[in-house]
Amino acid sequence: MNEIVEKIIEYALTGKGKFMTYLNAHCVNISFSDFEYKIILQKADLVYTGGQGVVWALRFLGTPLPERVNILDFFDILIRELRDKGITIYLLGGKSYIVKKTEEALKRKGLKIIGSRDGFFDKIEEKDIIREINILKPNILMVGLGVPKQEKWIQSHLHELNTNLCWAVGGAFNNLSGLLKRAPERASLSIAGVVSR
Repeated sequence: MNEIVEKIIEYALTGKGKFMTYLNAHCVNISFSDFEYKIILQKADLVYTGGQGVVWALRFLGTPLPERVNILDFFDILIRELRDKGITIYLLGGKSYIVKKTEEALKRKGLKIIGSRDGFFDKIEEKDIIREINILKPNILMVGLGVPKQEKWIQSHLHELNTNLCWAVGGAFNNLSGLLKRAPERASLSIAGVVSR
């Protein structure tokens, strides 16, 4: 988790046109039938393990990773770094009330959210959104449009976005807003039938 936080800060401060996303079992399944998405994953500057299933699979295949690094696992650590370094963020995606609640919640934690927009826009509105992002020049553009739409959107606009890091975050705004509580770790493991005593 510390490594990914360091990498996000590095990209946010010194990167240009960097792209990162996550991989969980759902993403892997989509990549089997969506070749464009698979290629985008391979081109990303950083792909982190957003789900325990990927960690287990890699262990089984003989290429283990130290741990899962879901955004909700490391975001509290990241917040301190973002706040201390004055990193600016633009939020894009989700329903209007969700992205607004996310903006409010993150501002209360001291983050510099310099703009936000919901994920429901047409091609004309899209041009206005890109123009706004480029005027504001956020260090990080967090895109929560869902897999694989968010990755495809980032890939198709990366060259024209004036931001250091485009970060595909899936449904994280639901949790970061406080509107959706995360399931307890023990409960989610119990459902999977792997709790050890």
